[in-house]
Amino acid sequence: MPIDFGFDSSSKVKDEIARAWADAQDYWRIFQRKLENLKPDSAATTETRQQWIVPLLGLLGYQLEYQPKGTELNGKIYNISHIASNRSQAPVQIIGYREPAGLDRKPERSNLRMSAHAIVQEFLNLNDQLYGLVTNGRVLRLLRDSSRLIKLSYLEFDLDRIFTDGLFTDFAILYRLLHTTRLPVTNDSAAESLIERYHQDTIEQEPAYGRGCAQQSPKRSKSSAPALSRTLKLFAARTDRCRRVGAHRVLQPSAAAHLPLTILECSGGARANFS
Repeated sequence: MPIDFGFDSSSKVKDEIARAWADAQDYWRIFQRKLENLKPDSAATTETRQQWIVPLLGLLGYQLEYQPKGTELNGKIYNISHIASNRSQAPVQIIGYREPAGLDRKPERSNLRMSAHAIVQEFLNLNDQLYGLVTNGRVLRLLRDSSRLIKLSYLEFDLDRIFTDGLFTDFAILYRLLHTTRLPVTNDSAAESLIERYHQDTIEQEPAYGRGCAQQSPKRSKSSAPALSRTLKLFAARTDRCRRVGAHRVLQPSAAAHLPLTILECSGGARANFS
């Protein structure tokens, strides 16, 4: 429904997504031209932030604020580049498109003590925020607080593939799942956010699908965070409006267009990393 995205009741969500897609493609082309003019050894951090990710997330309703200084928690400094000022100060870590370390390795030419992904995950575990984003402009990940750090759990969108191959359907999934209206407005109201309600529903429904997991409280639970990554697969399996692609079931775009929030696993640029 348009109102779920903060739109006027006369608006059509599919039209808003189409407009955002057109603008995002323009941002992508401009960003790629900027990269061509950079030195080969440049990580393109400033360009990734200013020319690509900040405008892209702006299309999803995020108001990002740059953080020139790190945040101290438990005696440690967390250097996170941005926060979403209109979504409970959610951390948004944006690193360079050409950063060799990517999201999962500690940069060699830096005094950072862990990878970009690990910094956001540990920050969420220690702070009040429930969700955060991390990206290098190539992929975009949604993280939730979790006590399980042995194996990464997250939802990921392959931006490179989505925009290089022109995958509008995957962009529509990204838009519906990561639009700013999905995330908590405040930390106190996190349990009422759409993404958290789906996450908790996944935990409650999971035993019925042969997972055999223990009963958990519907309140915020760090130990339940891996269910976030399973949410994609479970919600696709729970609907009869889906098709099979390889080993996975994918919700048809025609059905997704009528859902306030679409959570699924996709064969293109959207995927989940399962614990």
